[in-house]
Amino acid sequence: MTKERRILALNTDPEQLDALIEKCAQLSQKYSAGVTLLYVRQEHLFDLPIFDKATGSSMEELHEQLLEHLRKRGCGEWALLAYDNDPVDRAKLEAEREGSFLLVSDEHEDLDELVEKIPIRLLILKKGCSHRYERVFLALDSASGTEEGLDTVLDFVEEADIFCYMDYQLIVSLSDPTLDPVVGAMTPDVLMAEESEVIDIRRNAFEQLCKAKGLRGQFELGEYGLVDDILERSREEAPDLLALVAEDPDTLMAEAAKEIAQRSKQDFFLVYNRLVKK
Repeated sequence: MTKERRILALNTDPEQLDALIEKCAQLSQKYSAGVTLLYVRQEHLFDLPIFDKATGSSMEELHEQLLEHLRKRGCGEWALLAYDNDPVDRAKLEAEREGSFLLVSDEHEDLDELVEKIPIRLLILKKGCSHRYERVFLALDSASGTEEGLDTVLDFVEEADIFCYMDYQLIVSLSDPTLDPVVGAMTPDVLMAEESEVIDIRRNAFEQLCKAKGLRGQFELGEYGLVDDILERSREEAPDLLALVAEDPDTLMAEAAKEIAQRSKQDFFLVYNRLVKK
C-alpha cells in the first residue's frame, strides 16, 4: 500500500493563518497530498485577532476553534495539532513522524533554525506577499548532478519566468602556502590563476544546464559573500519567489540559506538535491 504524501503547515501567527491555509490547499491539490496543520501558540501572539484569547481559551477550546475555521475554509479533512511554544522542535518532530515531503511555514523569528533543523523541502510565506509565483529567482550551488532538485523547483513554479543564478565563491584556506603573510590573502592574479580552470568548468556546466532547461541565467564570481550576492542580485530581478537548490545540508549554499530565509523580502523556497522525495 502506497503511503500518502504529507504536507506539514506550520502556523505561529493567527494573522498569517488564512494565507497559509490557502497556499497549502493549492499545494495539496497539486501534489495529491494530505495536510497537517501544526499551530504553535506563542506567548507574545496571544492577543492577536482571529481567535479570542480574552476569555483565556484552553488548548482544547483553541483546537475546536481551529477545526471550525478549517471547516469554513473547506479543509475539514486536514489533520490538526495545536501546542504552546517551541515551533521549530515541534515541526521537526512532526515532519519526521509523518514523513512530510514539504514543510510550509509562515514568517517568524526562528526561520534560520527551521532551515537548520528540518532538511526537507521548505516553503516560507512572507508577510505582505501575494504567494503567486510569476517571477522566480533561482540560485544553484552546483550545475552538475542537480537535475532532481532543479526539476523540483521547475515543477513547483510551472509556467513562471525563471532567472537562474550561480555565484562562484573564491575560498582561500589559511593553511595555503600561497597565502600572502603580509596582506593575509592571495593576490587576485594568484587566485585567478589557480581557480581559472575550475571556474571555466563550472561556468560551462551552468550555461549548458540553463540552455537544456530553457532558462535565463547568469554566472558570476562572488563579490560580497554568498548571502549578500544572492540577495542583491535577486533584488535586481524583483521576483515573487526566491528559490535555492543546495546539493545537501552541509554545503555553503545550505549554510547561506539560514540567513537568506530570514532576510528575504519574498517568499522563500529551499530544496536539497540529494534529499528530494518523489
